[in-house]
Amino acid sequence: MSFKKSFVYLLALAALFGVACSSNHGSGSDDDPVEDDADSLFLQKGALSENSFVAPVNTAFFQAGPKFTVLGSNEQFVKANEKPAMNVDLEYPFFIGLHEVTQSEYAYVMNRPVDMNSLNFPQVNVTFYDAILYANALSKLEGRDTVYTYGRADYDFSLNCVYLEGLVAHYDVMGYRLPTEAEWIYAASRNWRLENTWHSGNSSFVLHDVCSAEYALGMDSLHVCDMAGNVMEWVDGWLSPLKDTLLTNYVGGSTSNGLGERIVKGGSFRTDLASLNTYSRGDVYAVTSATYADYVGFRLAMGTIPNPITMSPTGSVVSTRINSLVSVETMKNLAGTRKAKLVFRNDVTGNLAYIDYAKNANVAVEIKDTIDAYHPDISPDGNYVAFCTKVEGVSGVSELYVRKLDSLGSGLVKLQVPSAAIPRFRVLETGDTAIVYVTDAGDNKDEIAWKQKSTWQVIFANGQFGVPQKLFDGSYNGGVSINNTFAVSGSTLLRSAAFLGLNFGEAIWYNGEQACNVSLAKDGSNRTLFLDFGGQTGAQFVGHSYGTHKELLVMDYMGNLVQAIDAPGGYSFDHAEWASNRNLAVATLVNIDGAHKKIALVDLEDLSVNGLVESDELWHPCLWLEDESVISSSSQQALEPNSSSSSAMGLIESSSEAYKFFYEETRFPVKLDEDSAGVYLFSQSTTSEAMIRYKMELLWQYQDRANVVVVGSSRPMDGVIPKEMGNEFFTLNLAQTPNSIYFTRDFLDRYVFNHFPNLRYIVISLDIDFWWKENGASTNFFYESYKKYPGYVYDENHNFWETQYSKNFLDAVHNAQGYYEGEKYLEGLGYMENKCIGWPEKPQVLGDTLVFNKNPLLLENSMNVLKDIIAKASKKNITVVGVIFPMAPAYKLTGSYGPYGIQRSVAFELINEFTTMAQTNANFVFMDENKGGNHDYAVNMAEDMQHLCLAGAKQFTSRLDSLLKDLNKRAFN
Repeated sequence: MSFKKSFVYLLALAALFGVACSSNHGSGSDDDPVEDDADSLFLQKGALSENSFVAPVNTAFFQAGPKFTVLGSNEQFVKANEKPAMNVDLEYPFFIGLHEVTQSEYAYVMNRPVDMNSLNFPQVNVTFYDAILYANALSKLEGRDTVYTYGRADYDFSLNCVYLEGLVAHYDVMGYRLPTEAEWIYAASRNWRLENTWHSGNSSFVLHDVCSAEYALGMDSLHVCDMAGNVMEWVDGWLSPLKDTLLTNYVGGSTSNGLGERIVKGGSFRTDLASLNTYSRGDVYAVTSATYADYVGFRLAMGTIPNPITMSPTGSVVSTRINSLVSVETMKNLAGTRKAKLVFRNDVTGNLAYIDYAKNANVAVEIKDTIDAYHPDISPDGNYVAFCTKVEGVSGVSELYVRKLDSLGSGLVKLQVPSAAIPRFRVLETGDTAIVYVTDAGDNKDEIAWKQKSTWQVIFANGQFGVPQKLFDGSYNGGVSINNTFAVSGSTLLRSAAFLGLNFGEAIWYNGEQACNVSLAKDGSNRTLFLDFGGQTGAQFVGHSYGTHKELLVMDYMGNLVQAIDAPGGYSFDHAEWASNRNLAVATLVNIDGAHKKIALVDLEDLSVNGLVESDELWHPCLWLEDESVISSSSQQALEPNSSSSSAMGLIESSSEAYKFFYEETRFPVKLDEDSAGVYLFSQSTTSEAMIRYKMELLWQYQDRANVVVVGSSRPMDGVIPKEMGNEFFTLNLAQTPNSIYFTRDFLDRYVFNHFPNLRYIVISLDIDFWWKENGASTNFFYESYKKYPGYVYDENHNFWETQYSKNFLDAVHNAQGYYEGEKYLEGLGYMENKCIGWPEKPQVLGDTLVFNKNPLLLENSMNVLKDIIAKASKKNITVVGVIFPMAPAYKLTGSYGPYGIQRSVAFELINEFTTMAQTNANFVFMDENKGGNHDYAVNMAEDMQHLCLAGAKQFTSRLDSLLKDLNKRAFN
């Protein structure tokens, strides 16, 4: 039977075999059927559970484990992220598609048009998010639960999904999903037939029907096919490092590495046969969730994964995933600022974890320690976190610690007192930062026992504690007002105390009914936030009865109920706390099984409840929001213990005056909007935009020092090592990928020419095989895309800072959102080392070699842009060094000058023109390091077909240094 059939025919087969679906999702059982030798196309009901589950149509089934497979390789020349080999044991049964999702299937499920001539082609030009949405849509179509949840979807002009905010994969759900990398490799290894796949040698560089290579060669079409070729395939999970270890039920990276890199597997109709393998994890360039190409598709999988294991970007094994549900932009909309930090207890590990939204909203960082941490509170300046070792409601000795809020939890200090619990930071009227704490975290029901406990305060400055001072008897663990005139206590009664001069009054509020999670507002209103147990008083106020912790309640300073917020459906509240000094609160959301699954932000104005983080057990959230009216002594002021800000700052008597002195008079000649200034990155950033965020920081940091700037594509980015240049050259490598000559021109015009007073040389890559690009949104970031980023818009509104910028502008850039490994660009002045894999013997030609024959105006336009750059540089007495970087020598055998297809004859015409331009323009130097493929960059000097590795970059940098030294000599003679 021919495998060519439309999706409609598949549906007919499904009906014929009585395929039905249930929304119940089951897991593996001892009754799982053994795997059929032929990987049967249709399976019996109950294949994976007893819940009337019906196997998906057109899939292969792999029975319950153990199933061992290997990710990565120990071969010498594999990429850094492909080694070492890592062993994975898959203990669960799963299904995987016999072939990639076809265009007819995709059109049917997603209600999209389809070309009748390509019904059985793999669906391509889909982002990772598109594949996710298809999996969910197919699950819904068949009445199954969806594996993926998310908050918001954003689309580009082509209707490709480019962002799913708060995306979470629920591996305990029996719905359609992408296969994990380990599942994909396991299936591929059993069906890896290089002689029966479409690759660059037999595909004519076009798509083919799924499974047509096997069918044409007489293979059984019921086998999993096209794993090696036709199109590359998305798999689930973030790209993360591999380790020489054995992991069980590994599902991929725990979170983004900051670049947002994903994994694509296999080869395509463009891949050389010699390059096909199961361990490759990517493409020529970094692949992100929003990437799409005409040679990348996907296939689906199904099967619950018990106890999934992930890997962090630093290589740590993670058994509990913490998923951030909102982007920095959404946090800005919800809380009014990007300068937000959320800290909480991961109750599975007992450690504190935090998210710095301004730095990286997608990454939750866990501070690993042996100290059991409860009730964290962030210092007013956002730099420290205090915590204790006893939980509210439990009596006993508790220790109190403060540490820096960083990945190491550095600067750990312990308060040396017999017992201290429930720490709460505050800024005193003197401007000092202090911590209020209680001597015992136990309940307050017995008044005599409770009075034997007490409430204390201790100054915290320069990372050290001062001398504790007793405030009053009784453990007021819910908070104390700044002027010590009001305090509240919870668990199990809601107690309050008012201190007015000689008058002192205590009260038990809420009619003596049980209350907990009491929190005093930080805005001076003395409102009290708390939870109850469905008592009569709350029910009368709300107007109906409710369950335990189903309402978040607020009392005014007189003890009157003034507000109630409903918990979302299926959840109750716990661990409620006010957030900074705004009308916001945070709380955990507890499901019907009692698991604290989410942390939510509660807006007490519009009564909205928005999830921020999701995991297995999240406790004790604290949300810090930047408050410019407060300056904290914890890190900003150099105070001795027990001293005051007035003595430390002379005549300054109040915190508002301290703020004005410190910020406006000392640091700000121009007031900045730090929610916009320097924000060159956000949640939907592509790889190139993430890279240039750090190039922008380098630009602002060294614009007064640098005399050499490197611009262009990934070739100079990987080929010039600034720190290898001679002492007379301070070099910045500001090249990035992808690139066009138009982007380079606009980047120079808007930033480089304006801000480098000592600039003498611009080194620019002449990527003539890129010169098919036109100036547009897809080729030039500064054509349209930059408008999405507050930082570039802010710069534009300041004329790209042609005159001056604030002294603390660099601080704003450095503190803006970043990504993992981005700091390496700063350390290398724009260069990051690449591994040496070697020039390929048969390099790929990714473009049309005849493109310039069809439209010679493209070359003319690109050449005119280069001439414009040279002319502008001449007016500023800057020399432009144009470089053709070395590429794989074997391109001589292809008829193409480089990867993107320019004919060699056309390329040599351009090279002759460059040579002439160098003779006629005093400030233009042409440096041809490729020499038509006849260069001397050895095999061990390349990362791939067009990029140098460390060894090659050292050779090129040495030659560039010699050239510039020679030009310097000529200039001074």
